[in-house]
Order: sequence, then structure tokens, then C-alpha cells
Amino acid sequence: MKRIFILSLAATSLCSLGQVSAAPYLGFLAGYANTTINTQKTATTSNDVTGNHAVNGFAGSLYLGYRHTFAAFNLAGELFGTYYGDTSAERISSTSTRNKYGLKVGYGIDLLPGFTIAKNINLFAILGVQSTQFTFKRTSSSASTENFDKNKTLSGIDLGVGTEFTLTDRFSLRMTYKYTAFQSTTLKPSSSYREKFSPRTNLFGVGIVYHYN
Repeated sequence: MKRIFILSLAATSLCSLGQVSAAPYLGFLAGYANTTINTQKTATTSNDVTGNHAVNGFAGSLYLGYRHTFAAFNLAGELFGTYYGDTSAERISSTSTRNKYGLKVGYGIDLLPGFTIAKNINLFAILGVQSTQFTFKRTSSSASTENFDKNKTLSGIDLGVGTEFTLTDRFSLRMTYKYTAFQSTTLKPSSSYREKFSPRTNLFGVGIVYHYN
């Protein structure tokens, strides 16, 4: 009788561990984006500065996702759109050259594998892809053949981590960090000048998630 009771308890536990739930969710995230644009130029003149250019500003994201939960493990996939309020304008010292860089709007898809470490706390990783529109502008009265003003949509790989704290049955608080490595692009306004841009973005955010349970 004791053995039957133990086997019944074990079977019940296994069944409960095997329960799977799934639900969609909608969220908004506000944060701060720090973007570094590495530039490399090839030119017949030397009135520019090569190196890293910082583009910082606030960002906001909307995302729609669907999460499957299996015991303590969960996996979510989400579509997102991000507005970046990031622009940077700089004047090259002792020259008439001005550079202006910026991010506009990005969109993509992320996978979020997670693990529940406590009743109301879920830790997750972020892995995905996105496409974001950048602006690159250079004006120089002394070297007009090196001027450009272009919008470029660049693809990137998302990597990050985050955590969610359950507030109610419907709402949770999310905090994330996401690093995006974008593809490089090269602008060639003339045969004597070209410049290569390689952006990298760090996005720190806090948001609210609504769960359609």
C-alpha cells in the first residue's frame, strides 16, 4: 500500500511538471540607447577624424509576443518596433567639416528563453535580429567632394538578458539590456573619398507587460 501511494505521488508530480501553458502578451519599454559608430576613411585629404563616434539618446519600444511555459522553463518569441531619439552632431576642430549621425526606427524579432527562479521572478536571455534606419551626413565647404547625406537600413544581431517581476495576474515589470551588432556600410561620395561605418548599440530599458491569460 505504501509503495502504491509513493508511485501515485510520483506520477502526479510528473504530470504536473508536464503541464504546458501558453499565452500572448503586449508590452512597452522605455530606455536609453548608447550607440558607438566606428568609422574608417580613405581619402586624399586629411581634414577628418577617424575613430569612434558616440550617438546617445532615449528610445521606446512596443512588442507583441507569445510565451510557452513548461514547468520552470519558458520560451517566448516577440515582434518589436523601436523608435530611437538618438542624434549626434560634431564639428571637426579647426576645419569647416561637420558630421551628423543618427538612428531612427528599428524593427525585428527576438527569442527569449527563460527560467523561473522564484514564484514571481523570471530570468531570460535575448537572441534575435533587427533592421534599423541610420542617417549619415557629412558637410565640408573645403572638401565638397567628400560630402554625403544618406539614410541606410542596416541589419543587426541582438544579444541580451532581462528579468520580469510579476505584479498581478495581468501585469509584470520588465528590465532588459540588449546589445546589437549592426552590419557595416561604406559610403563613397567620390572616387577620392570613402568612409566605412560600423555601429554597435547598447540599449537599457524598463517596461510594463500586459499578459492575455
